Amino acid sequence: QYAGSTSVTQNITISTTLADSATMSLSTNSSNYKTTEVVASNGSEEDELDKVAFLAFDLKANKADLTVTDLAVRFSQSGSTATATTAYLYDGSTLVSTETIDSNTGIASFTDSNELFSVSKDSTKTLTVKVDIRDANGTAATMVATVGTITAENSEGSTVSATGSAQGEGFIVKNVGPVFTLVGTPTVTRTALSSNDTSGIATSTLTAIFN
Repeated sequence: QYAGSTSVTQNITISTTLADSATMSLSTNSSNYKTTEVVASNGSEEDELDKVAFLAFDLKANKADLTVTDLAVRFSQSGSTATATTAYLYDGSTLVSTETIDSNTGIASFTDSNELFSVSKDSTKTLTVKVDIRDANGTAATMVATVGTITAENSEGSTVSATGSAQGEGFIVKNVGPVFTLVGTPTVTRTALSSNDTSGIATSTLTAIFN
């Protein structure tokens, strides 16, 4: 406008935001629940157990904040007629969502058109899946939880799909079996070996007592 006869130019470069290149990573948490025998003997029929923790997994938002709107978990099993009926999704001790497990597909679809939960930029959120078990009997049923499709959105409203996988270990479900409870604090005693011991293998022994 004020250049007179001399032209003035300005080159403008439009670049994408970090949100456009954001990704989400899925993995099994390093402290995931280990294979164990679950004795589902509660209820009037002595064949059920509520909120058994099956799986802990991690979601990491890379480059930008991400909002998760849909998350599916599939429950597969072999063995008896025991079934997983209801699934719970936890963020730490906070219940995020509760869904019925489809009896035909074995899938619990956690969904919210707005937001199930969010994951902050370059941070990792650990989530836990728990289930209600019904109709257990004396024959073992092995149950496994696997995270399926996850849909997230960036700040621009574009869809971001999670990459990676997360699968729990097999839980052996019956309505009969021993249930152990630790009574008191275990005692651990160290005893030094005799100085004339020539085995060269150890210098002491440890004895642990668990009541």
